[in-house]
Amino acid sequence: MLEGSERWEQRLPSALAALVYRDYRLIWIGQVISNVGSSMQQLGLGWLIVQLAQRDGTPQLVPVYLGLVGLARGAPIIFAGLAAGIIADRLDRRRLLMCVQVYWACVSAVLAYLVLTDKVTISLVLALTVLSSIAQAFDGATRQTVYPRLVPPRALVSAIGLNSMSFNVAQFIGPMIGGFLIGPIGVGGLVTLNAVSFLALIWAIAVSSPLPAHLTHKPKVGPLGSLQESFAFVVRQPTVGWAMLLALIANVFGRSFQQLLPAFVAVGLGGDARDLSFVMTAAGIGALSGAFSTASLGNIRRRGVVYAASGMAMGGLLVLFGLQRSLLPAIVLTFGVAAASQSFITMASALYNTHTPDELRGRVMGLATVIVQGGISMGALLIGGLGAAIGVGAALSCGGLVTVGSATAMLARVRALRDETSDNDAAAAAIGVAAQVSARP
Repeated sequence: MLEGSERWEQRLPSALAALVYRDYRLIWIGQVISNVGSSMQQLGLGWLIVQLAQRDGTPQLVPVYLGLVGLARGAPIIFAGLAAGIIADRLDRRRLLMCVQVYWACVSAVLAYLVLTDKVTISLVLALTVLSSIAQAFDGATRQTVYPRLVPPRALVSAIGLNSMSFNVAQFIGPMIGGFLIGPIGVGGLVTLNAVSFLALIWAIAVSSPLPAHLTHKPKVGPLGSLQESFAFVVRQPTVGWAMLLALIANVFGRSFQQLLPAFVAVGLGGDARDLSFVMTAAGIGALSGAFSTASLGNIRRRGVVYAASGMAMGGLLVLFGLQRSLLPAIVLTFGVAAASQSFITMASALYNTHTPDELRGRVMGLATVIVQGGISMGALLIGGLGAAIGVGAALSCGGLVTVGSATAMLARVRALRDETSDNDAAAAAIGVAAQVSARP
């Protein structure tokens, strides 16, 4: 069976190699469907915040409201993401992923009810965002530890790239569909469709095969000791440590731009919901292109260089994006920023996974989830607050300057990233495989 999979893998482009493996393919397809619903909801809620601010007579506070939504997403992830990593290393990851999806679907259903009955307020949106962010933290930490166990090490970059693509296909399709549906069915209809879309991923997880045991025979330590192990590993492992530091900076100052797109379109460009759907669709296409291009790189040797260069490109394009006042150039630059952003985060995930042994992977990826989701959310509050004072476009350009400067300095001065090669990755992957083998009875 494995030999047959290998033959099919050789016939496919390297970016698609992971789709040969049944369980990965099922979960990936279910995730694409679920993510399309989430992207539609993201479009609807972004515009809902604009409408609620206008209803309250405070349209100038839209960036602040979006920043508060970002804070509601980010603050719980700081704690939930760390807890999720510890739990993912101790429990059955497949069952945990299933429970997370069911919980998340229930939260979305409650939000749909409130919007459809016109009982929604900004406070309720914030409260339900907190509950959703807890699910997002567990989903991110658990899902990223499941994928490396569904494919062999040689298909790991493909699996990570396709994982990113599953979100980016949705960011392309979701806003496009949502832009056409928001008129006839409204925000409530979009949120309802999101709640229903979770069923696809729940079914895919249910019919997938159980995962092999992932714990080693090392003595168990308490939760705090377990967390300390992951922090100590990140500090000791220079590639993972420096990559996470750059990711933190870029997520706060650069990758938070997408959460502020509703404010930029409404205030900076003077656009409407249809214009927002165009911009978000461009972001989805750009992110999809970036993920596919990165996955196609396969075993490129200088992954650390590609990682830092992607951060430099993202920051530079974001500076130009914030200066725009017309829709068409804003759409083009949104595509570029999103493509570079996705290449950046995909390479970060590849570096984390291939330099982390399996018994630590849940905790390290939980920390990575905190860095990504928490950083983006905190950045949305920071850049959104600055945008209320100096203009959202100018604030985004300032964030871009910080991002490009940090990536440039780190590439120039940090040897662990500059000299990182796929040979080192292969050695690290072998450590993970050895850990998996030792865990089997």
